[in-house]
Amino acid sequence: SAHRTSEATRSASIRVEVAAQPTYRFCATVWTKVLRPRCAFCHYPGYRDWPIHQLDLRSYAGLMAGGITRTRESIVPCRPESSLVWNKMTASVPWVGTPMPPVPYPAVPPALLDSIRIWILEGAAPDDPQTCN
Repeated sequence: SAHRTSEATRSASIRVEVAAQPTYRFCATVWTKVLRPRCAFCHYPGYRDWPIHQLDLRSYAGLMAGGITRTRESIVPCRPESSLVWNKMTASVPWVGTPMPPVPYPAVPPALLDSIRIWILEGAAPDDPQTCN
């Protein structure tokens, strides 16, 4: 009997750009200009309306640890479109819960939203935690 084999090959290319230094830093931009003034007033344990599932946004470690909703990671380095925090701040109907920050708090201006997007795209790295006080 005849034995026939079939070989298929595929190729793909990926382009990666590595910035010598991140454009935005966690403490200087994300924490100081976005999370602390718009989000951390509710997202910390001990707040009167603190549900256990919320993110603890007092620190980089709390942000990266996420809440108990494990179906989505709060921040996926290099992938804002997969990060729950980005989704909550930009989608009119987020994957879980309601859009953030909630009404009546001021929305995050587009320039600051873009800085968060770029921070995530560049790897969402922490910087010196001493500067986040």
